Amino acid sequence: MSQPDTTLLHSPLLPPTASGFRWSVDETGAGQAWSGKRPNWWQPYALFFFDLAAALACFFLMKRVWVSEPLPAVPATVVIFSVLAASAWVGGFRRTVDFLSLRFTVEYLLALTLTALLAFFIVILAFTYGTGIQASRGWLITWPFLFFAVSLGFKRCMTNYRFQHYGLPVAILIGTEAEAETLQKELVHHGQRTLVTVVSPEKLGDAVEQGFTATFQLPGVEAIVLSPEIKYPRGSLTHLLTTHVSHVPVLTWEAFFEHYLKKVSLEILQPTWLFDVDFPLAPRSHYDPVKRIADIIMVLVSLPLILPVMLLIGILIRFDSRGPVLFCQQRVGRFCQPFRVVKFRTMHDGAAGGTTQAGDKRITSIGHFLRKYRLDELPQLWNILLGQMSFIGPRPEWNACVEDYEKEIPFYHLRHAVRPGLTGWAQVNYSYGENVEDAREKFAYDLYYLRHFSATLDVAICLKTVFVVLFGRGGR
Repeated sequence: MSQPDTTLLHSPLLPPTASGFRWSVDETGAGQAWSGKRPNWWQPYALFFFDLAAALACFFLMKRVWVSEPLPAVPATVVIFSVLAASAWVGGFRRTVDFLSLRFTVEYLLALTLTALLAFFIVILAFTYGTGIQASRGWLITWPFLFFAVSLGFKRCMTNYRFQHYGLPVAILIGTEAEAETLQKELVHHGQRTLVTVVSPEKLGDAVEQGFTATFQLPGVEAIVLSPEIKYPRGSLTHLLTTHVSHVPVLTWEAFFEHYLKKVSLEILQPTWLFDVDFPLAPRSHYDPVKRIADIIMVLVSLPLILPVMLLIGILIRFDSRGPVLFCQQRVGRFCQPFRVVKFRTMHDGAAGGTTQAGDKRITSIGHFLRKYRLDELPQLWNILLGQMSFIGPRPEWNACVEDYEKEIPFYHLRHAVRPGLTGWAQVNYSYGENVEDAREKFAYDLYYLRHFSATLDVAICLKTVFVVLFGRGGR
């Protein structure tokens, strides 16, 4: 097979290091992203054989822990290969998958859980019909989660190794330097280790003439991004389509924001946005009634554990300052229906309303602690039980703020298509909002949640919420 021509790497079209606009700290291997090396072909094989060895090791290690009888060969093979099937299902043996992402972690955990449960029930059925299997149920249930931790740790190490020895991935933007700067800042803000390199529209034609394939399909290039402000010649679009289908994905500006930044770009949001792509609106989604049932079950199950905590918080509030324990405020709910949200009081009694600022003196001593760890939201379990809220969804906004935001932010009413939640995609990705600009940023995440309304995204939000609560990030 002939090697691609890399002469264009040293032309003005692309800088020799392709480091683009980089504001984060220097990453090891960043300058090697365009070194001409091909990513090592053996990585998928290493991932597979490690998972196979890890599955065997975890399987028999947990057998010893549970002091269980051995399984016959056929059921044992089914159980072991169930976790390998889960890894393959989510792309666990593909070199290009970002194993550091939360999305992969959630999908891998869900896939392992489903396939391991399926294998478990197969073994139980075999036991029921008298095959003589006496394996411990604890062994069969727990070992896949040990495998998950070991396998995910190795995959993350492989990703870091790839970055160190083959350079960071590169996204080529066909547009302006200002747009490239915007993308790179967004990537750095979201912890993405992708470098942005810009190709001007004028140079696009030169790239086609000099060898489009050699330029845009080199190792290290993971995406080509199209500026929304450019009219592309038909010939260039043909080459871009070929590249998109066979090698490197070509993404629009909006698609890049959704894929990499997990939010919707408000700058190019059009009145027909909801009709441009075929995705089910949340109220029509089959997941919506399932989520409502899950909310009720979770409230009923968690109440025995949370009620003692809420009682203790109420006593502390009474000792800390004068006034009622609970605080009620009018909020805007699903389909713009108003309702009264219930919270623990975190401000001095009689404090004026308005947006909370950093270092707000209206907040009580215990109030700072409750806000930091989101404990002031616990009484909203009552709102969830009534169907006014959900565990996960856009945070309910004060009706006075909603009126202002709808004047300043186009399509802001769309966030009310689902029930508001205790936590949401915007809350775990963006800090506490103080003004309209903060509301715009959070709305971009809320739109992403509406477009990707699913159980997978809700699980990801739950995991990120645990991290936010444990480390007290974003509270005020």
